[in-house]
Amino acid sequence: MQKLRMIPAMLLLCLLASCRVPAEPPEASPTGSAPITTTETETTTELPTELPTELPTTLPPTEPLTWPVPPVPPPVAPGVVRMTFAGDCTLGGVNGNDSGFPRAYAGSGSLTYPFDGVRHLFAQDDLTVINFEGTLTDAARQADKEWRFRGPPEYARILPASSIEAVSLANNHAPYDYLEQGFRDTMANLRAAGVGVTYTDHPLVTVVNGVEVVVVSGSAALAEDKSTTPGAVALGVLMQIGEYKREGNIIIADMHWDDSPAWQARTARTFIDAGADLVVGHHAHALRGIERYKGKYIAYGLGNFAYGGSPLAGEPETILLHVTFVVENGQPAVAGIAVTPCYITSSTSRNANGVLRNDYRPRVVTGAQAEAVRTLLLERSRGLADGIDQVEFYGS
Repeated sequence: MQKLRMIPAMLLLCLLASCRVPAEPPEASPTGSAPITTTETETTTELPTELPTELPTTLPPTEPLTWPVPPVPPPVAPGVVRMTFAGDCTLGGVNGNDSGFPRAYAGSGSLTYPFDGVRHLFAQDDLTVINFEGTLTDAARQADKEWRFRGPPEYARILPASSIEAVSLANNHAPYDYLEQGFRDTMANLRAAGVGVTYTDHPLVTVVNGVEVVVVSGSAALAEDKSTTPGAVALGVLMQIGEYKREGNIIIADMHWDDSPAWQARTARTFIDAGADLVVGHHAHALRGIERYKGKYIAYGLGNFAYGGSPLAGEPETILLHVTFVVENGQPAVAGIAVTPCYITSSTSRNANGVLRNDYRPRVVTGAQAEAVRTLLLERSRGLADGIDQVEFYGS
């Protein structure tokens, strides 16, 4: 761990100031478990294999899935890495009720239903990363908490079929909703499907076009975990950055955190000072701003995406964040950043209060809706110290 000494002492003190360790050690949480060896999981449930020509009439009406397709990038040279990030994705039912996402998915006839409107974009990059907010398990024992998300193990196949290569499980649902067994099952099922996984204190390390990419993650949304603090979580991420950063690699810090703007900004900048090349956040269930710090970007909150946690889309605006890195002379740099404006639902039906119903199928938006997403993103970015005032948009 000698590389940790490379982190300036002031950066450590900045985060240690907010670390408070309980006087008595708590019971080990799932995220503190030893690495888990996964095995192929047999399933008997057959998933749909063809795309539907139209949605079942039992679902809310939707707009046609039309979108402007960005130009297909040319073949990528060694040292170039194209990445896409999406926010909170929940594929499953809520509190054991299968009337929401599970019913919509079963009736769709499409293996990739929740990502049918965007998977063409995922297919154009080298690495797509989402926040997977839920479990894929048959476990029955559950946590005593207000909201629990669970889908069957076979849902894991949705992700690789949609060109999603990696997920973060560092959030307040995957490790907790169905206790340790649910978390272990979720990791095993995702890995068996070929999906890369990162969670607290367990980075994802992969090689893309000859470049090592490391995704470190942490959850500072701690309503379910009183054994730690946001400062302690951030310190753990900082230590991972120090351990894994080396010449020529790319470090992504993926954070699930509460809306605490001053703390988030201080923490994200500390990560970049320590060697992170990009910071991506989520948990607020709403789009947050983006800022540029020392030539690197911090996206504070990507909002919901394919979110089965609610039948309504109260704030439908969301984005896909596209970042292209180029490594030259051992130094990674952001060669391009762009955003695809989206809604978290394809439905045009609204309830009595005028709120869009959620059909759990995000879509790219155009015209006035795309402009509304642009306006919202830039307004929320202007409130940041180094917030962006423009960004390349697809679909507008």
